[in-house]
Amino acid sequence: MTKNSWVYCPWHPTQLTRKRPLLVDDFLDLVKQKKFVCLKKMISMLNGLNTFGLESLHVKPLFDAIYELKDRTSDGGARVYFIAGEDNEFYAFHAECKKESDADEVMLSDAIEILEALEAGQAVFPMSNTPHRWRERSKL
Repeated sequence: MTKNSWVYCPWHPTQLTRKRPLLVDDFLDLVKQKKFVCLKKMISMLNGLNTFGLESLHVKPLFDAIYELKDRTSDGGARVYFIAGEDNEFYAFHAECKKESDADEVMLSDAIEILEALEAGQAVFPMSNTPHRWRERSKL
């Protein structure tokens, strides 16, 4: 069943002057590392999230409203970290490809800070003079 989902790429709330969202910089780093198989898998998983929402095959809950898309590739473990809001709105903010199974602590710390900013109505998109509309996902 197809859902009407939206996947946003937020900035870190204290880094709104960056040229690009965190996720785009992570993708560019993967290109520099020549981890094309991993990058292709991440884009595929994001398409799945956009189409199927939290029912997507690769969604794994981490804590609170923070999730990851996770799968194995020949380059290593592909992970995309995101926050789930209401109305099938998702905020994908970091990605990594590595052999270790533990999530990156800095990326998870960014997750908490972005979630807190969304909940507080702080800006996470530099192009807007007003904060992005945020509605917390209902408890399941």
